[in-house]
Amino acid sequence: MHFKSEDGVQETATTAAGLWNNAAIGISVAYSRYEIAIILSVISFLIFQFSEPFKSKDKL
Repeated sequence: MHFKSEDGVQETATTAAGLWNNAAIGISVAYSRYEIAIILSVISFLIFQFSEPFKSKDKL
């Protein structure tokens, strides 16, 4: 996933945890466990949406 901030800087949110979460959502849908897929999707959205205050401000 790629996001652009308000100042035009592109940020990448493709972490290993995000990839594993997407795989788990896909497997849940494949096995018709939609309730698990929905819960994982909501949790993932909340983490990516509200984790900004915990990110390091230092740019390498």
